Amino acid sequence: MSKRDFPIFAENPGMIYLDSAATAQKPWFVLAWITDYLSRDYANVHRGEYPLSFRSEDRFWAWREAVAAWMDVDPAEVVFTGSGTDASNKLVSALFFSSMIQPWDRLMVSMVEHHANIVPWQIFAERYGCEIVWIPVSSDWAVDLHWLQEHYDHRVRVVAISAASNVTGVLTDIPAVHALLHEQTYLVVDASQAIVHSPVLPNQWGADFCWWTGHKIGALTGIGVLRWKKAHLERLQPMRWWWWAIMTVWVDGYMLQASPDKFEPWTPNLVWVVSLDLALQYLRTWSRAHWEDGTVAWFYRALHAYESPLFSYIFEQCALLEDAGVVLLGSREYSKKIWVFSMRIPSLVDRGFGAYCGARNIAIRCWWLCAQPFHDQHGLTQWTCRISTWLYTDIDELEKFFAVVQEFLWRNP
Repeated sequence: MSKRDFPIFAENPGMIYLDSAATAQKPWFVLAWITDYLSRDYANVHRGEYPLSFRSEDRFWAWREAVAAWMDVDPAEVVFTGSGTDASNKLVSALFFSSMIQPWDRLMVSMVEHHANIVPWQIFAERYGCEIVWIPVSSDWAVDLHWLQEHYDHRVRVVAISAASNVTGVLTDIPAVHALLHEQTYLVVDASQAIVHSPVLPNQWGADFCWWTGHKIGALTGIGVLRWKKAHLERLQPMRWWWWAIMTVWVDGYMLQASPDKFEPWTPNLVWVVSLDLALQYLRTWSRAHWEDGTVAWFYRALHAYESPLFSYIFEQCALLEDAGVVLLGSREYSKKIWVFSMRIPSLVDRGFGAYCGARNIAIRCWWLCAQPFHDQHGLTQWTCRISTWLYTDIDELEKFFAVVQEFLWRNP
């Protein structure tokens, strides 16, 4: 199994794709079986009284069970959303609308967060009068748990934190965060980067709420997963109501469906959801090809074995470029990060290096990476360059990328 599994590379010969943290390429397996589903079993769900609709309904629930099994949670706790950002907005809206957050509460948000786990909190805090407290990043680029322990108190209702940074790739010790919190504090985890490279296990983490997005693991864009802890489901109320969210309507009232249906009021985009199930199936198949075991745990073990030489090579090349002023943001310890590597490159004052790479058929990311508070805390007033790898990345491609870095530095002393 190799690049041949991903048709984008056949259609774009010679392309070096190092932007998988933005979105992963899609395997043939996903694309072909989406067509198969649309050709054989497609019908709307929740309403039909005929065999085709029954089959589609059964498959829709089976897809939810597959996603729940990947996280080891109850399927009733899994809500499909339009993306990770959509999941974040749904959650924040529901918490405030359900009066689970009050104006006198404090919200703690880590400085390393993606804007999707910042702006919704800011908007509602501004409207309701809550205080946001920023958790800084320590000198080793990780969320500062010592600071959190010293500044956390009973007024904190929410701690919002990412399981892995989309800038540095550094992992957060979520169970250690949970161990610091009182029962009345909700632990909210953005796992959109972590799900790609490490197990996402909300129950083991102690997370009350957790979300991630599907397009980073080979599904189509437009599908996210929001996991709500079962203990909160009755109290949480949705912010949108129509069709399948409603069980019964009278002239003087209505009755909501149980979870997860009350949080999915629209006609579901079945193609998004089936693409997520197929992506997870593909990852299991990839694991079996490498380790002869398709379980979730073994997939991540196989993935780590595959990525280890890539990690070592990137660390080695960044070390060689230190004298030229290149700075790798994040830990150099393999066990503490995922396949996301951001660098400060001299002369990179705008997106010019990204265009320089693009002209050489290399796809990378240069920007604030949707994490401006993190850049501000570290005085990173210029742009950063990020490369990210996945199942289709090989060392030859990394060699070509670092050759381009050296060429760029030579041309821009």
